[in-house]
Amino acid sequence: MPVVDRREFGGRFNVKENGQRLANYRYLEVQLMEMIGGWSHTTPQLAFKAIFGYHVYDHVQAADLLGERLEQLRSDRDREEPATDDFARLCEHVWKLESTIERLVAVYRVLEPHLVSTYVYHADATDPLTDTLTVRLLRQLAAFGQSHIAWGQAVLEALTQSPADRKRALEVQADIEGQLVAIAPVGANLPEAQRDALVNHPGMKIHASAAEVFASEGLGQQQVWIDQEADLGLHVQRLDAAAAVHIVNYAYDSVQDRVVPVEGVELAIRLSQRYAAASVFVPGAQPQRIEVDGADTIHRVRLDHLGVYTIVQFHDDGVVQAG
Repeated sequence: MPVVDRREFGGRFNVKENGQRLANYRYLEVQLMEMIGGWSHTTPQLAFKAIFGYHVYDHVQAADLLGERLEQLRSDRDREEPATDDFARLCEHVWKLESTIERLVAVYRVLEPHLVSTYVYHADATDPLTDTLTVRLLRQLAAFGQSHIAWGQAVLEALTQSPADRKRALEVQADIEGQLVAIAPVGANLPEAQRDALVNHPGMKIHASAAEVFASEGLGQQQVWIDQEADLGLHVQRLDAAAAVHIVNYAYDSVQDRVVPVEGVELAIRLSQRYAAASVFVPGAQPQRIEVDGADTIHRVRLDHLGVYTIVQFHDDGVVQAG
């Protein structure tokens, strides 16, 4: 039988922008390599030191592979640049964190998830034919990052057994991400002084209920609904002629050492316009078309299986962008 290649020409990045983005990624990979390597000397837990060694090796490999791809794109193999000055200052702030919990939160709840989601977006948004080497590389690096995040989350669960440690982890994440939105009660099991410090944190916004969160002036109306309780992170992104929902599954099982898939999820999303079709993207697989129900700007889809990372893209018939 003849082989049918359904990929289409065209991507969102030209060669110059592609190289710029890879240089930004390489900057963070080098920062993570140096951070984790430097922290190994001052981290008391021997088991953590050992895993840090593996993660440092992965970041070294990632920086080297990104440099190789930069050279293929006629750029400098050693090029590494922060995306913005603010991001460079953020990395400096993370460098100065002192406790193990603070460091793990910064790397495995903020920086690495940010990097993985960026890798997956870039791999799906670039030209799948003329930039195949970048697609393969970024999907490989995203898989490395996903394994790091799963380990970090499991370790943080073990380390933050006390109310004080859980409070500190939330504070660090709020400091780094800039703003934390929470639903009351917050810190109900904490001593009063610790609870007050958390509630009054300048980055914390507390609402009485989920309905109040989405009715608040800052967030507007609720945009996404799912029909079951699941430990998922969702991010909605606007594309040129489509919209995408990025879904990260945080249901890590430390006994089995794997992320537990979520089965049979019905997702509804309110978008700014009506789209006729939807496609599902997962790392290492071809996009799959799924049916879209709902009315007006509310789109409803059924997702049979959610692994570690999934993207649902809403688009018009025959028009699929990766994103």
